[in-house]
Amino acid sequence: MIKALRPDDVWQPKLGAPLGNRNARKHGRRDAQARLLRRRIAAFRRSAKALLARIENESAEPHRRHWKDQIGINSTRI
Repeated sequence: MIKALRPDDVWQPKLGAPLGNRNARKHGRRDAQARLLRRRIAAFRRSAKALLARIENESAEPHRRHWKDQIGINSTRI
């Protein structure tokens, strides 16, 4: 004897979108204040890097000269 199954007893795949909003904001990473803070930090890092490069370029030039030329002694006379 074959028993007929009711629709509730038969497995049926779930169709459609999942329940709930999986893209909902769950943390503050994309918050406007967090983005502004990250932009300010990046700008500070860029300016600090440029300043260090400028200091390094300015301080590298005197080290290439002879030490007697730096203090005003002409090395050819001595």
